[in-house]
Amino acid sequence: MSTTDWLYLSMLLGSIPYGHLVKISGSPARKQFLCMAAGIGLSLALVGLKGILHSFVTVLGTYLIVLSLGPRRSEWIAFLFVFGYLFFFRTCSYFGFEKPPAHSNAVQLLVTLRCCTLPFEIFDTSQAVDTESKAYKRPSFYEFLSYCYCYCGLTTGPYFRYKTFKDMLHQENPEQISTFIPAMSNLNTLPFYAVVYLLLNQHFPISSIASEENVKHPLGILFQLAYLVPTFIAFRWRFYIGWLLAESSCMTLGLGAYPVCTDPKPGLGPTKSFSEQNGEVQGSEPENSSVSKRDFYSFETIHNIRIFEVEFSPCMANTMKNWNLSVQWWISTYVHRKLPFKNKNLRMFITLLVSAFWHGVAPGYYLTFLMVPLVVIAEVRMEKAVKPYLSAKYCYYYDWASWFFHYRSMEYLGCGFMLLQLQHCIRAWRSMYFIGHIVIFAFILIPSFIPKKHVNEKEANKKVY
Repeated sequence: MSTTDWLYLSMLLGSIPYGHLVKISGSPARKQFLCMAAGIGLSLALVGLKGILHSFVTVLGTYLIVLSLGPRRSEWIAFLFVFGYLFFFRTCSYFGFEKPPAHSNAVQLLVTLRCCTLPFEIFDTSQAVDTESKAYKRPSFYEFLSYCYCYCGLTTGPYFRYKTFKDMLHQENPEQISTFIPAMSNLNTLPFYAVVYLLLNQHFPISSIASEENVKHPLGILFQLAYLVPTFIAFRWRFYIGWLLAESSCMTLGLGAYPVCTDPKPGLGPTKSFSEQNGEVQGSEPENSSVSKRDFYSFETIHNIRIFEVEFSPCMANTMKNWNLSVQWWISTYVHRKLPFKNKNLRMFITLLVSAFWHGVAPGYYLTFLMVPLVVIAEVRMEKAVKPYLSAKYCYYYDWASWFFHYRSMEYLGCGFMLLQLQHCIRAWRSMYFIGHIVIFAFILIPSFIPKKHVNEKEANKKVY
């Protein structure tokens, strides 16, 4: 692990007990200041004054747009400004400006998400209009800063809404919310992931994927494909470690703590309202719900990864739904659902293009993300063509075979995300004779030669995972 990795780890570990101190600190104003001070302090420690300047300009620019344009005009202008500045941040060295510190990208990513959606929340008429003055309640610049620089999730995620942040500040009797036990329970698998990650990262470094030794190994393509398995495990488990720690730091703060009966979702928060006056859930009542459920809190709002579902998903679409949950909600809400196109594949392509841009401008991001729609198409076409011929028993075996090919495709395409630079990606794939691309296109074409079998709806929905 690099010095920066250890610094990240120290920050995440320190944020867990710090969150408890903030939770019991007293007034909302004090909690707000402590959250902001910690976020700014961590950012300065990680990237320095020059590094934090870009994220500050993003916050200031968003605030000025909201202040000057108001509703109906500021939302999308702020969205374009924030992403436009993100592009400048990534490319400013080409325009004669000093290149930002390498690790400032992490802060810029999360500040970008918070800023580009904050105007949408501010001018949401369902919660932003003052009932007496009928005017929008615009946050002050201090409130902008305190939300955008809240230390929770500032370098790793999860993303959370402004409303979630405000709800945390104004919790009634926060000391009665159990946060320490859920936070510790959330980390019960962390030692296993950490030990495996350290071992694999040491013996199977990403930098060796396109190395001369690996590319010209006597076993050739077999060695290259086998080498990707432990390398990609270490790559994704590193995210598991960071997200589990980040989730626990949110939990000790009480961020995203909502009654179970409100049915909170990652990123979004509660989907049902709870009336304190009559003890009833507004909206459709969940099964076996009762007033006593108000005493039990869910942290699903800041839940960012469903590890079991990711590790054992038989298809790309399901893996994507369970990976980086809060950002998945953001990109689904503010990009995918707002696109004016009806074609599902085109919408998915553009959504992934935006996701690749958010991650960075390195060619590897685009080489990976823009192949994902083809993997999804291949999986869907193969399933529709093959499964109607299979019994429930053989559908089970098919799903495991699908899981095997799915993870081989992720490891293969993951070279772009891991290596980033075009020449390294092409070198690695060339040494494997572009077998991953060939198989993906083959699985898209093969169903065209399989006669369609017409089945009734009951049989078509019979799937075993």
